[in-house]
Amino acid sequence: MIVNCESVSCSLHVICRGNTQKQELEKRFGNESPGNGRFYIWNRYDEHPNRIDFAFSTCDLATSRDNDILELAESLQSNFKLNIQGYWKLQDAGSACRGEVHDGEIKYADLMWIGRYNVEQIIKIHKMAEERFGTGNEE
Repeated sequence: MIVNCESVSCSLHVICRGNTQKQELEKRFGNESPGNGRFYIWNRYDEHPNRIDFAFSTCDLATSRDNDILELAESLQSNFKLNIQGYWKLQDAGSACRGEVHDGEIKYADLMWIGRYNVEQIIKIHKMAEERFGTGNEE
């Protein structure tokens, strides 16, 4: 995992079971600020009216966000029975990784390994991955 990163992006979200749950989550989130106040919520996808996206509210890239992400995930699970979905990416000049929450734990995967392959090989790897795992855009 990258400790001191140059950039970070967040694509974490939940799908609420309805508008009532979504409104309650938004209200409680505003009052309680889970994740040590390091997130804000927004509705990015009009085609998913019950989806709530989370973004990092601070540009402090030097500190680990793991505890904040786990606190947010635990709050969503314990208060709303919702599992956080999605991922975040960390990058610096020589490395990049993707993080996800699985079963209450954070797991990271290196993203730089693919750079060792040429474009033709990357296209083939991409095609094999889509055939085996789908496009990655499935909810």
